[in-house]
Amino acid sequence: MDEDIDFVEIFNKQLILANWPRVISDSSGIHTEIEGSKFYFLEITSSQYVVSLCIYNESSGVYEFLSGLKVAFDKQLPYQDFIYLGNVRSRQLYGLHRSTLVRSILQTGSSGKHPETSVLSVSLVHKKLSFSQKTKVLKVPYIKYKEILQDIDSIVKTSNSYRDSIQRHLVNEAVKKYLGVEVGKTTNISKGEFAFLIKRLNLGTKKNTADYNRYLSTSDIQSLQELTMAMIDNEVFEIDYLRKLDDYFLKEKLEHIVRLGRRIIGLGSTNLKTEKAISVIKELYRDEAKIPKIGQMETLWQKYFEKYLLYIIFTYKQIYSKVELNLVGDKKYPDFLGVNHYNGVDVIEIKTHLKPALVRDSSHDNFAFSSDLSKAIIQTTNYIDAIKERAFANTSDETKLVQDTEQENLYRPRGIIIISSKERLVKSQSRYEAQKIERDFTKLRNSLGEIEIITFDEVLDIAENYAKKIANKRTE
Repeated sequence: MDEDIDFVEIFNKQLILANWPRVISDSSGIHTEIEGSKFYFLEITSSQYVVSLCIYNESSGVYEFLSGLKVAFDKQLPYQDFIYLGNVRSRQLYGLHRSTLVRSILQTGSSGKHPETSVLSVSLVHKKLSFSQKTKVLKVPYIKYKEILQDIDSIVKTSNSYRDSIQRHLVNEAVKKYLGVEVGKTTNISKGEFAFLIKRLNLGTKKNTADYNRYLSTSDIQSLQELTMAMIDNEVFEIDYLRKLDDYFLKEKLEHIVRLGRRIIGLGSTNLKTEKAISVIKELYRDEAKIPKIGQMETLWQKYFEKYLLYIIFTYKQIYSKVELNLVGDKKYPDFLGVNHYNGVDVIEIKTHLKPALVRDSSHDNFAFSSDLSKAIIQTTNYIDAIKERAFANTSDETKLVQDTEQENLYRPRGIIIISSKERLVKSQSRYEAQKIERDFTKLRNSLGEIEIITFDEVLDIAENYAKKIANKRTE
């Protein structure tokens, strides 16, 4: 066939023009003699061309064989799909077309799926991709090989486009930096590039916040948040995915939070050096790179609510901590200030589940507020009065609050004290009638106008019941 002659002649001419020595052409192909043995650059069989990859090193005067790989393909197939012919001035005159990418996809290296492939054979007669461990021959159907080449062309095009997009973005940032000019923004990303970025970050392997912070800046995180919210608002995500988000935030996330809260309630003493306490602390800080030393139970609860208050008390749209008020005495910081969805301001004080809320009054056969709870009520009242009087130590704190609520709402704050647990409302609780304890606790709580008393159990019960109702409503 003329096409056969064309390829052989072109290949032979390429070697001759490059002055490769001892090049011999015969009916079996094109070869050279090395130490009395024939080495074929191109071997012609009855149905295929078999090309061995080789270069001639002029400085040493010897032929060097490249990885021992041979490429065999049917004579009637276009040789350009398999062999590229380089410039005669180049050291390597020919080679496997798209060599690096072809070999990477087919995994012909020593550690790949087809280790140390000696012959890559592409033919119309091959029915499926197969590899012989014995002969090291990798057989590929031509139609499959064409698909690989098409994918490679797409890979090259996409990677070049991605490179150009990154370059344009960085140049535009430099223009803004040095000239103060905001270059008009256009969408230079192509489909599939975002998936590449996510896989490049290997986000599935990240285990905690520190892992993400190694690769994501504050700007990155802010951009991801804005993108996610925009995609949710514009209904870009699939309905099933949004349901999964609901399941996570309203069920799995909340169940984890409640479960952890109950583990803290299960700590029966203020000793946080026990194995049980250390396990709880590690769980609380599992998303953080460093676990601090916690010496007080109240600090443990404050950290818990700092992380999860917006999840477990659903009436708040914003929570603030470390807001300093102008008060006499050491305690000038409420544990939290919350702005609820009705724009009201709440002072939230956290005690511990080990503090009793009540004390037995034997002279009247009833229960009264304990010393710890009485002090908390007085302190909370002082915070409420200070907010009413606008006695903020820093005007910036007042400004932040006003941004989330109306000015007049600062004159009507209320207080919430979280203290004790159902098993520890009274010291030595098992000695007294549960009905009387519940009766008096209810009366005392209802007697307070501006302040609400809640136990840790009740906070977690509310959150747990909320999650169950949402989950049940979804299945109806």
